[in-house]
Amino acid sequence: MLFLLFSGVPNSGKTTAVRNTYDYLIRRGYVVLAPTVATVAPLDISCVVTNGTRTVIIHSGSDSPDAVDALKNLYRNYPNVDCIISSMRAPYHGARWDPRTYLLNTLQPFSVGNFCIEIPTGKINGNRGFLTKLLLWHHSTVSTIAQYTLSNPPFNL
Repeated sequence: MLFLLFSGVPNSGKTTAVRNTYDYLIRRGYVVLAPTVATVAPLDISCVVTNGTRTVIIHSGSDSPDAVDALKNLYRNYPNVDCIISSMRAPYHGARWDPRTYLLNTLQPFSVGNFCIEIPTGKINGNRGFLTKLLLWHHSTVSTIAQYTLSNPPFNL
């Protein structure tokens, strides 16, 4: 199993990265096989896409055990997928649970036989004059890294 995980603290661009990756695969001819499932947060996405040869789970919710369990259940329903693309929230101050550890224990992307790439996202702070430019640069850079990763071995999506 192949995994592409976007990791970071809250509001660091993980959901945006997952949505941009979804858009990228759709532009490459992937179609939605399983309809988008409602998740905890309104901007999150959770679906299965395919190009007829490769099948991918795309899931952006990782901010609660329920959101991670929704991904686990989606994988149970589609056990023969080639790749899982998801966000992975990093532990953060004030959290009542450790979202990273929960996701890693639930999916085990680093187990023998699996291949996992983790792309870190970062919280962007700056003065108002440059913040928009910084955010655009950050999202563009993360998307470029993800697209390059997915279009080359071992992903070849």
